[in-house]
Amino acid sequence: MKSQIGRLKYVFIALLAIGCGLISGWQYLYQIPAKKCDAAGGWFSYRYRQCAQPIALPTLTGRKAGEAPVIDYHDAKPAS
Repeated sequence: MKSQIGRLKYVFIALLAIGCGLISGWQYLYQIPAKKCDAAGGWFSYRYRQCAQPIALPTLTGRKAGEAPVIDYHDAKPAS
């Protein structure tokens, strides 16, 4: 019976090369841009591979920082 060690050696070398390629691809496509985005103070989206800038909540709501929100539950009956 012929030895399978030679063929098995090439299978393991191919699996190692594929694994190294996948890890390198992950690094270049996701990890390196994520670290650059974090260093710039942004939020990195792994789904879209984009760096987004956070927006302050007072900018969205129009309130000053520390101001309590006014909640209107519409419980008051209209004056008729």
